[in-house]
Amino acid sequence: MNLLSLENISKGFADKMLFQGLYLGLQAGEKVALVGANGAGKSTLMKVLMREVLPDDGRVAVRKGIRIEYLRQHPQWDQQMDIRSVMMSVDHPAVALYNQYQEAVVAEDVESMSALGDQMEKLGGWLLEDRMTELLRRFELENLVYKKWTELSGGQQRRLGLARLLFAEPDVMLLDEPTNHLDLEMVEWLEKFLAAPSITLLMITHDRYFLDAVADTIWELNDQQIYRHQGNYASFLENAVTREEISKTTRVKNQNLYRRELEWMRRQPKARTTKSRARQDAFSDLENKVSQHSQKKTMQLRTEKIKEGGKILELVNLSIHRGDKRLLADINYVFKKGDRIGLVGKNGMGKTSLLETITSALEPSSGKVIHGLNTKIGYFRQDDLVLNNDLKVIDQVKTIAEYVQLADGSEISVSSFLEEFLFDYAKQNDYVEKLSGGEKKRLQLLMVLLQHPNFLILDEPTNDLDRDTLLVLEDYLMRFEGSMILVSHDRFFLDQLVDQLWILEGQANIKVFLGNYSEYREQQKIIKEAPTASPAPTPTKNNANSSSKLTYGERLEFEKLSGALEAKEEEVKQLQKDVERYANDFEKLNPVLEKYQLAQTQLDQMLERWMELDEKNTDS
Repeated sequence: MNLLSLENISKGFADKMLFQGLYLGLQAGEKVALVGANGAGKSTLMKVLMREVLPDDGRVAVRKGIRIEYLRQHPQWDQQMDIRSVMMSVDHPAVALYNQYQEAVVAEDVESMSALGDQMEKLGGWLLEDRMTELLRRFELENLVYKKWTELSGGQQRRLGLARLLFAEPDVMLLDEPTNHLDLEMVEWLEKFLAAPSITLLMITHDRYFLDAVADTIWELNDQQIYRHQGNYASFLENAVTREEISKTTRVKNQNLYRRELEWMRRQPKARTTKSRARQDAFSDLENKVSQHSQKKTMQLRTEKIKEGGKILELVNLSIHRGDKRLLADINYVFKKGDRIGLVGKNGMGKTSLLETITSALEPSSGKVIHGLNTKIGYFRQDDLVLNNDLKVIDQVKTIAEYVQLADGSEISVSSFLEEFLFDYAKQNDYVEKLSGGEKKRLQLLMVLLQHPNFLILDEPTNDLDRDTLLVLEDYLMRFEGSMILVSHDRFFLDQLVDQLWILEGQANIKVFLGNYSEYREQQKIIKEAPTASPAPTPTKNNANSSSKLTYGERLEFEKLSGALEAKEEEVKQLQKDVERYANDFEKLNPVLEKYQLAQTQLDQMLERWMELDEKNTDS
């Protein structure tokens, strides 16, 4: 059953047709991801569906009685409303009854209170306050309920919009970049929430793990048409490559980028074991198909050289406060060439404050940041688009350089470099003001990279970028030879680009994990599920010998493991104490942390083997 339908929809502007002749339907329970290049018209199509933008031709048909909610990039509520009022202004039958009931209470209308109370009981109206509080808590807004929404930060406003939409329980959700401004914990919660069979949605998102986990249908907006694919994002990629091969229009660079993404998805760590073995095999087959094409390396920019043994950047007893709140205290670390650090933690834990302090935009409360003589920082801020709308794209870039210096010493034109980052000749000669939000983000990134930094600090660089841009950016960053700190809620992006995490947990220190995000989540899962009771029991000699199913060698292994487990547990406990002791001294912490993680993995393997033998012994 279609809840809404597109019937011969066309829309364009004076100089560009976005889409034409679209016929599509969104069915109840369907979860659709709308994908396509920046500027293809995805957000415009969303606005057409909400009837905020009129199509040039055709119509949008909505089934009678269907409630639709749209997550906007910029909220449009009454500016006098506080957060609670914003939440309670949703179009929801139970909320309407609740508001009427409150009016009856104020008017002391007992008869209306009784009648409305009975209706609220049937619709679950008495649970609204609890539901609202829980949603606000999920998005870290529960302590701000009586604050005007206009006083919130941009990220808090986006989270409020998402909480409000979920509170409304609409028949259809239209979500434009729902994971923007969420921390990783929020993203993972939202992913599970939206997977519920009762939810129908159409979303635009750059987050590929999120997209793959939630969507069961893909609409690809390409060349003014929408191609519908039944299946998740992974199968869509396979279908897209096959379609391009059949049409003889596959370009070598795009094939390489598809191959890279598919390879990484195929090599996801155990944290994503819900993915089927069949899909992993499909990824492998697709990689073989794509790898038949010749590969073209993405050009690499020159980076400022640092003398061998020279200082890059050092944090010395660094402490950061925000008002009376202590965010970080006595942090020490010497950055090394090639450091690839993912900075993660809940919102408000101090991630941006740390970046601002490192770049000297913010003064530390105590301690200092020492920059090396040749250290050149390139800092990309998520909400800081310093662009001149009156310039053409190519002229905007030329405010930085006329020619681009590459790592091999050669030079290329700015135009060639722009083309490498998916700005074709026509787009280069467009004015900046005509670019989509994602295209402006891409241009701002280029402005940072063109300054030849050897230390990159990227704060949510993937927001609003399309798939092709993300793949180009990832390809470039994987070849980047300098140091890098990356803040991102895009787990796929983190998995590819970082080899250690700095985790801010609100205790004014930094927890270090050597590995990527999925590996960290897998470790946390193991720790959470590991038995915390008394150590594994040691079976008696008589019990072990009485087993008719254990071989002689297994009995010896079983007895040896029983003693070794206790020693290994003690080793892990001691190493854990060492990790806590050096929590604020990264130089001493890292080697201890490596030993701890290795010992923990060995303990897990030993315990798994002991349980396997114990079960076999018990069954005999």
